[in-house]
Amino acid sequence: MKRFIIDVSTHQKAIDWGRVKSQGVEGAILRIGYTGWGSLKSYIDAYFEQNYKGASDVNLPIGVYFYSVAITEQEAINEAKFTLELLNNRRLEMPIFFDTEEQNRTPDNQSNIGKTRLTKVTRAFCNYILNNSKYQVGVYASKSWFENKLNYNDIAEYMIWVAQYNDVCTFKQRYDIWQYSSTVVLDGVSGHSGMVDANWLYTESENDMSLKIVAIKQKLAIRETMTFTTKKVVDYDPFTNKTVVRTRPSATGKIMHILDIGQSVDIISPIPGIQRDSWQWFKVNYNGKTGYCQYDSMAYSIEER
Repeated sequence: MKRFIIDVSTHQKAIDWGRVKSQGVEGAILRIGYTGWGSLKSYIDAYFEQNYKGASDVNLPIGVYFYSVAITEQEAINEAKFTLELLNNRRLEMPIFFDTEEQNRTPDNQSNIGKTRLTKVTRAFCNYILNNSKYQVGVYASKSWFENKLNYNDIAEYMIWVAQYNDVCTFKQRYDIWQYSSTVVLDGVSGHSGMVDANWLYTESENDMSLKIVAIKQKLAIRETMTFTTKKVVDYDPFTNKTVVRTRPSATGKIMHILDIGQSVDIISPIPGIQRDSWQWFKVNYNGKTGYCQYDSMAYSIEER
């Protein structure tokens, strides 16, 4: 199944969100801010507050993206901190996306610092968000950027939002959102000739992702006061035959700890819909550190804390 979502910024100016929703829009990713490539200062998007309120008022699921110019891990962390400060614990149904595409900063910019370095910068932003909030994270880039500027395997644990303006998406890796056009015109959009970026968010499929939160958000408060308790150690993790806590929500994540029968770990945040290697993952707290466990009812019981 796919859902029609749009992403907007100050370029679209004032938006009548009721009219936009009536045209079949099922969610919105809002630019929350950006860093100027000349000033290297970060700013809130001039229409973010207005867009957040407008989309919220008509009950549209919301995500945000931050336009980055970071070329060091510390710069990326600073952008992540700024993003969290702007959000101030507000509700989001979709992730915070790291938008990497900047090519104007001189002499170095995101297009010329190399795959390894840009991947580290991307991970620094995403991991800061994961480790300091309950938000989900993702990476936005064009198809060619994912292929040529980033090490995909090192960011595959995050939600992937790929841009390719085409009749079909030919990106060979897993992706969760496909931005297929930048010229879809909607009534109610006052700027940019009414044009918005148009996307398909894939749900209830291999690309299943965070709009599931909308359906289960009444359960979130309950789940966040629960623990995992291991019921058995064997026949669970197909890669180790153990119940384990990993550093990443992926079978390639480093094993932090192997749980004994009856040992518990607290759920920091359910991650509805995150499926990697055909398994669903939950963020957990193990000895004060963030880790990830695969969810399977045969291996875990979930109990009130």
